[in-house]
Order: sequence, then structure tokens, then C-alpha cells
Amino acid sequence: MPAGLSRAHVTTVWAELVVLAGSVLFVEEDAQRRIRARPGDRVLIVPGTYHHVEPSSDAEFYVQFYDHGER
Repeated sequence: MPAGLSRAHVTTVWAELVVLAGSVLFVEEDAQRRIRARPGDRVLIVPGTYHHVEPSSDAEFYVQFYDHGER
């Protein structure tokens, strides 16, 4: 996992956290929202929202980014 994911950061596009194994705690900094995602779960990541993740030691996950293609 890239180290930057464990520190507060922000995306500029919509994204989705998808958990394949283990669990991942998704923490939204501003709203103080905490979601424990497990295999099969998907967490929507809103652009401009500071967040970080705390994966379990056995976690497998990926982040899918969505770009609407307009510039």
C-alpha cells in the first residue's frame, strides 16, 4: 500500500474503495465518518474530501477512480 493512503489526502475525482479480503477502516476527516469495509463492500469517496485508510494486516483492496472526461 502506498504510504500516502494512510495519511489524510484528497482526490480530485470520484473514487470507490473496493475491499477484496480482510478489512479496511475508511476515515473521512471533515465529517469524522468512519466506515469498516469488509470483502465485497464498496465505499464511495467524494472529491475534495480529506480521508485516509487503515487496513487490517490481511487486507486486499483497490481504489477505482472515475474521471468524467471533461477538461
